[in-house]
Amino acid sequence: ELARAGLLGFFGAGGLSHAEIEAAIGQIAAQVPSGASWGSNLLHHPMHPVREEKLVDLYLGQKVRYVSAAAYVGVTEALVRYRCHDIHEANGRVVTPNHLFAKVSRLEVAQKFLAPSPLVLLENLLEKGALNEEQVRLARNIPLAEDIIAEGNSGGHTDRQPTALLLGTLQQLRDRIAEGESYSTIPRVGCAGGIGTAATAWGAFAMGADFVTTGSINQTAVEAGTSDIVKAMLCEADFQDVAMGIAPDRFEMGATVQVLSRATMYAPRSQQLYRLYRDFPSLEAIDQPTKTKIERQIFRRPLSEVWEQARQYWVQKDPAMVEQAGHDPHHQMALTFRWYLTMSSRWARSGHEDRQRDFQIWCGPALGAFNAWAQEGPLETQQARRVVTMAEAIMNGATAHGRVAAARTMGLRLPRHVDAVPCTNWGHLA
Repeated sequence: ELARAGLLGFFGAGGLSHAEIEAAIGQIAAQVPSGASWGSNLLHHPMHPVREEKLVDLYLGQKVRYVSAAAYVGVTEALVRYRCHDIHEANGRVVTPNHLFAKVSRLEVAQKFLAPSPLVLLENLLEKGALNEEQVRLARNIPLAEDIIAEGNSGGHTDRQPTALLLGTLQQLRDRIAEGESYSTIPRVGCAGGIGTAATAWGAFAMGADFVTTGSINQTAVEAGTSDIVKAMLCEADFQDVAMGIAPDRFEMGATVQVLSRATMYAPRSQQLYRLYRDFPSLEAIDQPTKTKIERQIFRRPLSEVWEQARQYWVQKDPAMVEQAGHDPHHQMALTFRWYLTMSSRWARSGHEDRQRDFQIWCGPALGAFNAWAQEGPLETQQARRVVTMAEAIMNGATAHGRVAAARTMGLRLPRHVDAVPCTNWGHLA
C-alpha cells in the first residue's frame, strides 16, 4: 500500500522465521507496481551471524533494493556485501543499486555507517569472490549508508535517546565526515522513534530532518500482520504504557527491547527469567519454590517439557546449539528460557487469547501520542487506520503546522486554536 502511494515502507521482518520472511518478500515483490520503492528490515543477530548472511542472500536474490538495518553496534560483512553488490561506475559516478537505511542512536555507530565500508571486510569479500577489484575500489568512495536514521525513543531495540539532541549531533557528524571524505552525494539524516503525530513530524523537519519514519503506530493499521487482539490493545495504549523487557535474540547479553506494558506482563516476566539466568548456573540449581512459581505462572508446564520443546526446535534449526547445551548447563538454561521469549511474540501475532498476559508487543510512546491525537476523529477506531491514511495525516498535518509557523514568523497574529491540527486527511492543504 505504501509503495502504491509513492511512500517508502519497510517490511517488519524482526521475529519471523526465514521461511516466513521469504514468503512475505515474494508476495510483496509480486504485488507492488513496477519501479515502486519498498524495502525490508535487517536486524543484527550477534549470536547467530548465519541468519544475517542468509537474509542478505534472500534480499539480493529477490532484488530488495532498500534495507533498514537495525540494532547494529558495528559493521558486519553481510552489510557490506549487501551495500556493495553490483555497484559500478557510469558517467563518472558510482551507481549503487542497493541502499542501506541505518538506524542509529550512538555516535560511534553512526560514524561507522557514514564512513566507507571497512577495507578489511572489502578484502575478505574480494577473496571470497563476492566482489571484484573494481567494486572494492568504488566502495571506498561512498558511505556504507547514504541514509542515517536518528532513532530516538522507539519500540523494540532502543537506547531511548532524546530525538532532538540526537538529530542535531548526527547532522554535525554527517557534515564533518562528508566533507572529509569528499562524497559526491551527501548522506541524509532522518528521524525515527517518537514520530507519532503531525506536531512531532513537523518538529523533526523544523530541526532539519531529511525524512521521518514511523513504526509503532503502523501495528494498528488494517494491513498490519498481527492479530486483532494486539491491534485492539495497542489502540488503548497511552504514551506511558511501555516498559523494557528482555530481547529474545540477545537474552544471554541481557539486552532489552521496549514493549507494551498495558494488559501484558511480558516485561517483568522476561526480566525475572534473565535474573535467574544471571544468578544460577543451571536449571537444577534454581531453588524449588522459585522453579515451581515460574513453571506455574510463566511457562504453565514443567521446565523439563519446555526444554524438550526447545531442544526439538534447535535440532531442526541449529543442531550445534543442542550439542553445546549437552555439556553446558547454563546454555541449556538460556535455550529453555528463550522458549518463552520466542513464543510470547508468536502468541501475540496469532492472537492466542489464553496467553494475552504474556504477549510481547514491541511499542514506543509515539503510539500513545497518536492515540491521544486521534481521539474523537476519523482515525480513532482501529478499523479506520490504514497505513497510507495515517502517513498522510501525519505528513499533511506537519505541512499545516509548518504554514502556521511560517505565518507567525512573518508577524501574522493567529488564534491559538490553529495549533490544534486534527488527525485527519489534510490533503486540501498539501
